[in-house]
Amino acid sequence: MKYGNFCIAGHNYLNNKMFGKLKKLEIGDKFSLYDKINNNIEYEIYDIYRVKPSNVSCLSQDTQGKREVTLITCSDNANYRIIVKAKQI
Repeated sequence: MKYGNFCIAGHNYLNNKMFGKLKKLEIGDKFSLYDKINNNIEYEIYDIYRVKPSNVSCLSQDTQGKREVTLITCSDNANYRIIVKAKQI
């Protein structure tokens, strides 16, 4: 089993494609990802924040041996990035 920070970036189109609904997520929300052999891994959102595009600290792999997912999309005409952090539960 691999551990670390799995980072996924995507556009947030107005038609709700890709990460178009990312802004609606809240701390405590849960989602699942499936690995290549169809194992379900459940995550819970623990932090949501915005950063300037030059701030890449959200990509850090220092998860202290835990599995994390970081969802990233742009906001405010690409002047900021929305960062959604989730940990395996």
